[in-house]
Amino acid sequence: MDELRAALRGEPDNFQILAYTAHVLAANQNAAARDGRSALVLAIKANNLTGGSQPMVFDVLGMACAETGDFTNAQSAAQTALDLANAAQMKNLDPIRQRIELYKNHQPWRESFRATNVPGKP
Repeated sequence: MDELRAALRGEPDNFQILAYTAHVLAANQNAAARDGRSALVLAIKANNLTGGSQPMVFDVLGMACAETGDFTNAQSAAQTALDLANAAQMKNLDPIRQRIELYKNHQPWRESFRATNVPGKP
């Protein structure tokens, strides 16, 4: 998280860094590392910077909404992510579909993060 915070300080308007940081804060298996409110703020900012055009950002917005307990908006954001990804003919959309099902059941998405997951790190 220290590296992500440093990256955000250096590039506060980089939607990819914003979205990745929001992803980590919203979906981390480690409860101590999660911060749904901060994730939501970052995801909204990333979405605004992209003009609402990036499926990945909507997917992360869904994760952040779910982490804050807003499963209705989590479902809506994830469905928008899926629709945008389909329109762009992106592949491997099953993870988004899985998240939509979780949100329908009022469950947030969880995953493990390691330092090797950080963008730009070998």
